[in-house]
Amino acid sequence: MADTTQLHNSTPENEAGNAPVLSAEPTQAGLETSVSSDVHEVIGKLPKEQSGAAGTQSRQLPTTKTPQERKAELLARLPKEQDRAERYMKRQVENTLQQELAELEKQSHHPAHFHELNAIVAKIRQFRDILAELAGVTFEYLKTLWLQFVHKLSV
Repeated sequence: MADTTQLHNSTPENEAGNAPVLSAEPTQAGLETSVSSDVHEVIGKLPKEQSGAAGTQSRQLPTTKTPQERKAELLARLPKEQDRAERYMKRQVENTLQQELAELEKQSHHPAHFHELNAIVAKIRQFRDILAELAGVTFEYLKTLWLQFVHKLSV
């Protein structure tokens, strides 16, 4: 059997610059490949989940919250009693800073350049200072540290 390939590019749609679409249909002489630029014909052959046209499906994308909305939501979820909220936030800030310190200490063993080592040591000192003053911080400053380090929000 001989395979023949025929291209039909003389349609007005193809002359207008629309991209041709290949379709294969078996014929008596073998396999004939023809080009069709009719998009509706091709879309009609697609399964239903792939043939969604623009504007026909209204998917609701998850909206991202602004930092102020996230901050308000996080503060609303804190325990109502100030003592419990303070202990909760201190414990989370301390655990987060301890994890970051451990990661920085691992990085300090094999820095690529001395500049990187200097930046790592400066961050380690900063985190250790914050951990030292964590015992006597005010509630408002504790909330700021909690939002900054635990939830990565700039306040």
